Amino acid sequence: MTQRHFGLVFAVVLTVTACGGATPSAPPGAPASAGPPGSATASGDAAGPARGGEVTISAFEDADTLDPTFSGTAGTRLILINTCEKLYDLDEAGGLIPQLAAAMPEVDGLKMTIKLRENVKFNDGTPFDAAAVVKSLERHRTIAESRRAGELSSISAAAAADPSTVVLTLSKPDAAVVGALSDRAGMIMSPAKLDELGADFGNFPVCVGPFSFVERTVGDRTVLERSEHYYDADNVYLDRITIRLVADETVRTANLRSGDLQLVDRVATTDVAALEGDAQFVVLKKTSNAYSSLFINLANANGIAGEPGTVTNPLADERIREAFELSLDRDQINQIVYTGLHEPGCGPITPASPYFNAPTCPARDIAAAKQLIAEAGVATPIKVRFQMQATPVNTRLGELIQTQTAEAGFEVELTPFDNATALQNQVDGNFDVSLARWSGRVDPDANIYRFHHTTGADNYPKASDPDIDALLDQARTEYEEAARKAVYAQLEEKLRARRSSITFQHEVLYSAHTTGLKGYALYVDGMPRLAHAYLSGD
Repeated sequence: MTQRHFGLVFAVVLTVTACGGATPSAPPGAPASAGPPGSATASGDAAGPARGGEVTISAFEDADTLDPTFSGTAGTRLILINTCEKLYDLDEAGGLIPQLAAAMPEVDGLKMTIKLRENVKFNDGTPFDAAAVVKSLERHRTIAESRRAGELSSISAAAAADPSTVVLTLSKPDAAVVGALSDRAGMIMSPAKLDELGADFGNFPVCVGPFSFVERTVGDRTVLERSEHYYDADNVYLDRITIRLVADETVRTANLRSGDLQLVDRVATTDVAALEGDAQFVVLKKTSNAYSSLFINLANANGIAGEPGTVTNPLADERIREAFELSLDRDQINQIVYTGLHEPGCGPITPASPYFNAPTCPARDIAAAKQLIAEAGVATPIKVRFQMQATPVNTRLGELIQTQTAEAGFEVELTPFDNATALQNQVDGNFDVSLARWSGRVDPDANIYRFHHTTGADNYPKASDPDIDALLDQARTEYEEAARKAVYAQLEEKLRARRSSITFQHEVLYSAHTTGLKGYALYVDGMPRLAHAYLSGD
């Protein structure tokens, strides 16, 4: 593939903005690009930004580790978005743009060349350069138990051509790799701190970012402070950010109203209307790449790292899985649990993506569900353990699913856990059905491969199908949008038939903040970028 052709690919397939090939003067989200106060995507202040102040924001889930190489939670991304920049980032429309890279990559065959920003320092004052990028990428790619290895599996080597140029050698074409470099796989860590801390890097992460890590109390809060070393420090206004874990949606809104929070990262749909009607707050809305599904344990008898085995889950029978899905009413779930503010869906690609194929989702059919159960010869009631993170909204969801599936002959036992325990249960295979919410990525590969490929890092059901694996691998080699979209259409059809997970919802994001917080924009990934936010006396 020629360099010129690859530039067209990124403009079309990954919806890069027109300015994506040039070095941005500041990271995305600056007040100058923000919409009018109270708009659906951003807030601003005609008087201009003011320096100083502290902001406390919510986190809907806790981080596991603050090490980009090993992290597996959205809670970590929510923190690191402000302290650990990536080679690429998203603009407000969801397209890819350079961040620590100076331009979009040039590709010639299996060589990918990345030009880097110059005169950049890590938050410990040490220089950012190509050698530092190579060190982080090699760590992500090769270290034992890295959660980034699968995302970068097509990279066979990374080298520094000069201090501001990195050359990646690909083992095969990979249309998804730049999308991966816009997330944790593209986060570049201070080599000095990696050498000093090693496996303990996650306890005191140091990267390039507008804010520096100060401290973290697990299960409670993380504190960041404005970095004196940031390359765009003149346009960073807040002195300090505290990120508080508030897993309960109703408590998040109550804390916003009381003044304990200035920004809520996720507003419960049941609270949206009330906040929209309150002049003290700005509510932002964005259709996202996030989706919610139900993982079904098919063969995870020995943990995700072990060999597949026989599980006692009654849903391991494909006919019972189909019956379970046919007992669900996606529209009713959206209306009753989410006040109609999300979008029912049945696939891992959402309407926010250019690869969305608008599939027809199965309608609820209790008679057909009962027939499948009878054909399988399974006695009712069929007892199923349903695990979820313990929140009021998830409780409502679980209770509704209990009611819906009972009509077909299922007896669902709700088992609520904290987020860390629920995740560990998925890893260990200690579940029949597990509620899973994926925060979404710009490239569809990152929303599917890890969960559905036989070798996927997060294939918690331990599902395996050579035809699905082949389509997932093929999608990575297709650079043209139409051809790649066609592959994903075939793939999603097979995923819906396998039902190792049952997607029931595409998420519309809602965020809210006080009117005194300005220059904040909601992005398609829902991560709270605060580099150019500031406080106003309004």
